[in-house]
Amino acid sequence: MVYRLTPAGAYTVIHNFTSNPATLGSGPTGGLVQGSDGYLYGTTSIGGANGYGTIFKIKTNGSGFKVIHDFDKTDGALPNSTPMLHTNGIIYGLTQSGGTLDDGVLYSVDASLKPFASLFVIQSGKVGATTQILGQGFSTATGVLFGTGPGTSTATGDTYLTAKVVAGATTGKVTVQEPSGDLVTPQTFKVVPSITSFNPSSGTVGTSVVIKGMSLLQATAVKFGGVAATSLTVNSNTQVTATVPGGAVTGKITITTPGGTAASSTSFTVH
Repeated sequence: MVYRLTPAGAYTVIHNFTSNPATLGSGPTGGLVQGSDGYLYGTTSIGGANGYGTIFKIKTNGSGFKVIHDFDKTDGALPNSTPMLHTNGIIYGLTQSGGTLDDGVLYSVDASLKPFASLFVIQSGKVGATTQILGQGFSTATGVLFGTGPGTSTATGDTYLTAKVVAGATTGKVTVQEPSGDLVTPQTFKVVPSITSFNPSSGTVGTSVVIKGMSLLQATAVKFGGVAATSLTVNSNTQVTATVPGGAVTGKITITTPGGTAASSTSFTVH
């Protein structure tokens, strides 16, 4: 079967394979890989039109199931390993047997998936942080975007580059800009905000406080001692203005964005 499991533990079967008849494949022993089109791709070790296994795709809600390749032994049989998706959009995998010598094959399948870029290891950081990106065509790349904001990049060959977060970058997918077509990462890079100062340093309920920092453009909440501000205005990427709420207590100011939560180094005093 193909199943779905949420982080909370909710388990749902989204597709059942059957061996009678087995024309749609049965015995899926490998895992799944998600394509850039949102479909999950996998293999069955037996079954299919020829009885030697299949490559299939299915949506994450269980709909759209389709066999996209039937192995016929000459091109492989018993595909037991989990397929892998290259950043060029091609799916690669192994079979246990079949092929010219009947000892298995290394295969590729073009499912018309778009090429993409992929973040490597580091997926969050403040302005000044760097991340590594895998892909192709990087030797002709013209720029990098973090979300809707800028970044700088240095390519090492055609398939690897490092990108640096600069002021104005926002939380979102990373885009490598190329003349032949932009490459977008499936992962989201989180730009972590920071607070450098605030003014005034104390006040009563209703006081308007100007908070300065970095990566504040996507601010969604400000709290004074853990209590949400009455109002919040995002002035720029480096400044927000918030109103001290009723019930606020002396404590640090925090600002929350999609990239995380920043806290002031000192406390705001509520009179």
